[in-house]
Amino acid sequence: MAKSKYETHVLPNLERIEKWAKEGATAKDIAAKLKIAYSTLRKYIDLGQDGDGRYTALSDAFARGCEVSDDAIETALFNRAK
Repeated sequence: MAKSKYETHVLPNLERIEKWAKEGATAKDIAAKLKIAYSTLRKYIDLGQDGDGRYTALSDAFARGCEVSDDAIETALFNRAK
């Protein structure tokens, strides 16, 4: 049976995905870097958030990366507001 895009394009790049998200890359940017459709990546992320064990690693990596980026944006906005 053929491997899914998740197995061939996403799983080997989980560390990169987290790094890209930390650097501010959007899900669309990451999908392009992985050479998969944005809708496919969103499906994997959404299923991982819903508790589907197969995609939890991706969902967690993306969330960790975005958390750092979100914190930096919040701090910048707060400092600018002062």
